[in-house]
Amino acid sequence: MLVFFLADKFICEFTGKEHEHSHKKDDEKKTPKTSKTRAAAYLNLIADSLHNFTDGLALGITFVQGSGITTAVAIFFHEVPHNLADFAILIENGFTAKQALLAQFCSSMTGVLGCCAGLVLPQQQWMFSFVAGGFIYVSTVSILPTLMEDRGAISTAYQVLAMCLGVYMMLLIAE
Repeated sequence: MLVFFLADKFICEFTGKEHEHSHKKDDEKKTPKTSKTRAAAYLNLIADSLHNFTDGLALGITFVQGSGITTAVAIFFHEVPHNLADFAILIENGFTAKQALLAQFCSSMTGVLGCCAGLVLPQQQWMFSFVAGGFIYVSTVSILPTLMEDRGAISTAYQVLAMCLGVYMMLLIAE
């Protein structure tokens, strides 16, 4: 978690921007396109590369343990909207569509490196800790604050149901 926390802090400090999941209204978040916003796009790519490496590491580790297909499906459903959002961030920060696709492709290749590391390196406790820390950091910093914004009873019930379903699915996979 510390690696992800420090990467997030560095990105925010270097770009002068708040975390991408800030609670400001959309019109308050808009910033002019400057070299700082272009730098934010590059730093987003660096953070995404670390994220992709972690996903690849999780894939490699779970394929060695025999549950890689399940992890691959979970990562696929997570990565499609994530990469679309990253593509939009790059376009918004001055990249052309071709440049954004190439940058996303290069960033995604760190996932292949992570997968190779997970497959080849002897299974170490730090690998599990690193992957788990990354997932815990993302959920506590990005997901939970977003869930807390909507305080309606029906919405909360759906959120609790979704969380319970997620835990149930993890229990099914673990068996």
